[in-house]
Amino acid sequence: MIVASSYRRKGVALKLIASLIEHARLHNIKAIFLNTSSYQLEAMKMYQFYGWKPQKRENVSVLFQPIYMHHFLLHVNEWRF
Repeated sequence: MIVASSYRRKGVALKLIASLIEHARLHNIKAIFLNTSSYQLEAMKMYQFYGWKPQKRENVSVLFQPIYMHHFLLHVNEWRF
C-alpha cells in the first residue's frame, strides 16, 4: 500500500485498511499477511499500530546492502479500530 506523501497522516491509510478488513470479513478470510522491507520503517510502525503482528524478519541482503523483509500477520476477527 502506498499513499501519496501529500495525503499521509490524513486517515487515508486507515480507510484503506478498514476497507480491506471489511472485504476480508465479507469473504470469510480469517487472516491477512503482509510483507514490507526494512526501508519502510514508518509503514511498519503504522501496520503495528493498526494491529498487524510481526512474524519474522528475513535477510534478503544483496552484496553489501543490508535489506530485510518483515512479515506481519493480522487476525481479521481481532481487528478493532
